[in-house]
Amino acid sequence: MFPDLNLWVASAVILPLIAFILKGGFRSIVGICFLGVVLPSFLVLTIYFPLQYAHFGNLLPVGGFTIKEMVISTRNMVLSYLRFELTLFYYGFIKMAERSQKWAHLGNAVTIFTYLALSIISFAYFPASYIKNAEWATLIMWKIVEFPFLERFEYIGVTTWMMVIMPILCLFLWAASRNMKHLFPHLQQKTALYMGLLLMFLAVGFIQTRSQISLLNSITSQFGIFFLGSYIPLLYILTLRRRK
Repeated sequence: MFPDLNLWVASAVILPLIAFILKGGFRSIVGICFLGVVLPSFLVLTIYFPLQYAHFGNLLPVGGFTIKEMVISTRNMVLSYLRFELTLFYYGFIKMAERSQKWAHLGNAVTIFTYLALSIISFAYFPASYIKNAEWATLIMWKIVEFPFLERFEYIGVTTWMMVIMPILCLFLWAASRNMKHLFPHLQQKTALYMGLLLMFLAVGFIQTRSQISLLNSITSQFGIFFLGSYIPLLYILTLRRRK
């Protein structure tokens, strides 16, 4: 959508903002996470426009897939469901954490329902032959959103989506810098944070095309499968053994 966008300039604007948020501590991160849920929530209303042209017959036959296809689709969806493992890092910062579990499960349920609803609408709106090759299906659906006072809603959608990405970047950078602090006691968390920001800034210049982004997503998804399916269960077993 923005082929002429200079990614170096964009990252030079966004990364200092992330550093400013992280400098405020975990409370600032919680605040940006709250805004990242509340402010973009109006985008849910945009599903009304593709629903007008949806053909739910595209979903038939229900269950027309093999076990292998189910496993492959589950593997590809791992990337979207990552980030809950960050609870291992910030659980100790939550007051009355045990009483807050119901809200965590509620948030997880809302996320799953949102993914499900968006998937059903996308499959109903796009033909199977088209969505297989579509790069940004959500962005394409935003292009049909029309208002009397606004012609190109996708610009607002992409800009608002930054509020969804910002909390993710803040949480991961905070967790990574805190982890580096524990691994290397002589390294300050602030120094680790600046190192992470510098690495992100440099990585932007090497990952630009859609194929490179897809490759990165594939590698991250495969690592996520190992992390969620092997590392966390093993960590849980070792923790129980150490307590006994």
